[in-house]
Formats: sequence, structure tokens, C-alpha cells
Amino acid sequence: MKKLLQTPVRQALFACALLATAPAMAGVITFDSQAPVILGGGETLAESGFTLAALDNPWGIANGVNGLSGAILDGGDPSGCDGIACPAGNASLYYAGLNDSALRLSRADGRTFSVTSLDFAFLAPQPVDAGLRGQLVVSGTRADGATATLALDLPGLDANGAYAFATAALDGFNGAAFTSVTFSACVFIEGSCVNSLDQPAYNLAQFALDNIDATVSAVPEPATWMALLAGLGVLGAAVRRTRQA
Repeated sequence: MKKLLQTPVRQALFACALLATAPAMAGVITFDSQAPVILGGGETLAESGFTLAALDNPWGIANGVNGLSGAILDGGDPSGCDGIACPAGNASLYYAGLNDSALRLSRADGRTFSVTSLDFAFLAPQPVDAGLRGQLVVSGTRADGATATLALDLPGLDANGAYAFATAALDGFNGAAFTSVTFSACVFIEGSCVNSLDQPAYNLAQFALDNIDATVSAVPEPATWMALLAGLGVLGAAVRRTRQA
């Protein structure tokens, strides 16, 4: 091993080999390490190596006003659901996106990751309007700035007349790696699913999330590889000059 690493080029090649064989890290964000808490716009949580940032609704962002944006709720404690119809089918801790807000997921170490499935529900206001429908909007941003977006119909009422959690596979992303993923909701008003500054959702676009299945990328992004290869070229040129001297 000492001879193998005795030149800068070989050292760099060895580093590349280690990066190429680094395993992917899979995990599920369950929120079970959190305590029930209320979050304002801009506040963050740390979970399983990820940073989760509560984002204000479109009006708050446009006007620079931070308001109630999210909460960690305990599905086993009905007292946490004053004013909202907490979804059935989950007695554990979960994230609640409130008042037309959003949740941004990113890695604390800056690595890319893919999201393959999640549990989600409609977080409806009280009293429950059986005709209210909406979608969960999941938007991923790649390292090059390109985005991909999926819209999932929020689960409707169950046999007991309650909104309930359901599991969704995010197959539409095709395993793409993102630097961040943002979750928000929209509600159908006059045929359009809305939640924007021009078409507000009037605090009806609320959602619940749990068990987000996220896998951290095993190898660096292409830009990182290009930087490594460029570094190898510089090292190689330096070695050649040394030998010619």
C-alpha cells in the first residue's frame, strides 16, 4: 500500500476509487426523534442527517412575513388537533404543513438524495367539508438547478368519514438524485388546484407527512467527478514536468 500511494496521481486515483465504492445510505424519516412542536416560517428541524425547513405560504414569502407554517403532531394525542381534522391511521409523530405552507428537505452534509415513497394525508380544517379535495405537490431540485415535480391526489375520506393516511410511491422521479425536495399542497377551487399569491388557497392547503423513504446518493454528482478528473490532469502534468527537469 505504501508504494501504491507514493505519488500524487496514485493518491488521487485511490481517493476516486474509494468514492466510487461508497455505499448508498437508505433511511426513513419518521419524525419519531422529535417532540411535538409548532414551527414558524424559516425554522428548521434535524432528522436522520437531513435538515427540514418550514417555509411560509406564498403571501408570507412575498411580504416578508413569518407566520405559523408547520408542526410536529402526535397522532396518539387528540388534544393536538384543535381546529383541524387530524388524519386517521397514524398514532405516531408526523409533520403537519399548515396554512398553505411548504416543507423543504435537504441534506445537512450537502449530498444528493432520492425520495422513493412517503405516507401522506389531507389535513383538513374543522368542520370537515366532504367535498374538499387537494393534491400534495412534491418538487425536487437537482444539482444543476433543474427541477422535477409530482402531484399526488390527497387521500379522501375513509369509511368512518375521516381523512386518513395513505402510502404513495414516487415512481415518477425514476430514482433521480436531488439537492433538495419541497413538499406543499394545493386545493381545488373552481376546477383548479391552487395555492399561489395570485390564486390563494385561504389556508386550506394543509398536509401531513410521515415515513419519507430517502436514500443518500452513493457517489458524487458529475460536477464533483469533473473536478476530481481536472485535479488528476493537473497532477499528471506536474509529474511529467518533474520527470523532464
